[in-house]
Amino acid sequence: MKKYEADVVVVAAGLSGLAASIAAAEGGARVITLEKSTTTGGAANMGMGPLGVGSRIQRMHMIPLSPIEAFRKHMYFTHYRVDARMVRDYYFKSGDTIDWLEDMGVEFVGVQRAFGADEATRPYSDGEFTWHVVRPEDGGMPGPRAATAMTKKMTEHAKDLGVEFLFETPGKKIIMEDGKAVGVLATDKDGEEVEVRAKAVIIATGGFGDNPQMIKEQTGYEFGKTIFNFAVPGMKGDGIKMAWEAGAGHEPCIMELMYQLPDNMNHFILDGAFRQPCLWVNRNGERFMPEDQIGNTTFTGNAISAQPGQVAFAIMDSKLLKKYKKKGPDIVSHVHPHDLYDHFDEQWERDLADGYEPVTQADTIEELAEKAGIDVEGLVNQIEEYNDMC
Repeated sequence: MKKYEADVVVVAAGLSGLAASIAAAEGGARVITLEKSTTTGGAANMGMGPLGVGSRIQRMHMIPLSPIEAFRKHMYFTHYRVDARMVRDYYFKSGDTIDWLEDMGVEFVGVQRAFGADEATRPYSDGEFTWHVVRPEDGGMPGPRAATAMTKKMTEHAKDLGVEFLFETPGKKIIMEDGKAVGVLATDKDGEEVEVRAKAVIIATGGFGDNPQMIKEQTGYEFGKTIFNFAVPGMKGDGIKMAWEAGAGHEPCIMELMYQLPDNMNHFILDGAFRQPCLWVNRNGERFMPEDQIGNTTFTGNAISAQPGQVAFAIMDSKLLKKYKKKGPDIVSHVHPHDLYDHFDEQWERDLADGYEPVTQADTIEELAEKAGIDVEGLVNQIEEYNDMC
């Protein structure tokens, strides 16, 4: 068995683990950080940047949102079913955290909001300018994985501070003595057991998006059938289980819902092209929410989860597609580029030829319904009603 001693041991070197490691090292602690993969960053490497309220960047852009206002919005939105103290600390520390990252050398291109809302629903469904988008390493247009530039800067800073990373060494068990956490047992890539003794243990392993069994046990969703999450490699729920085994509290585990095509990263153009306020129906052929709200991915994900089979269909005709190709989409975002439709035909024809099940086309409403698995009579009646309203 390999044995180590430190002031602080951090389990996992994703964004949270890096932040914890750096903060502890800046305070003078000797830090050892365990990481099951071969690199740092974790799920953050797929992202574009963190939330912040009250940062220097926001003040520079005269964004008036305050931490207390963000806190209240969060608590109203969740009907106080969450830990108010934790939420308060999250928002009140978030602005300083962005400034801290900037001082570390992380560059941000600006502050964005994840989605907007029509004027009629803006008071309760509009996004806020809190999304601090990281400048990509190549200086180009931000997009998915832009945040790798941030995690690399953080890793460099952590190493400069003396943080010791043990890669391919996943934590397995928290060492408890007299009711206190005093270290972590792990296993290295050669299968040898590793013991790290420390004055403090920090679990920063993230969630369980890459664990189909745990997803079903904790949420009821079936991976690849009723839910299609990113499944970031390594997100097995290890740290959650370790904490439970050590006696930590057990709150309900939930997943923030959004919506996307299955395996959407390989069908990215189509995924964005159909995130538009066209006609949205369920398997019964019925509309189930105002289409002007689909820019709010959480609202839409929740609505879809309540539909038969937890699936929805976005339908557009050739006239609407032609309009989008000429004038661009109604809903744009930093995630999906504004020129989606310049590349639409190529990916559409490819996916049709490959038999990619989530997409189909037809010359009649009845044929479309049959191909997509939608109730034919229901869809015909819904479209007649929809056209009458138009």
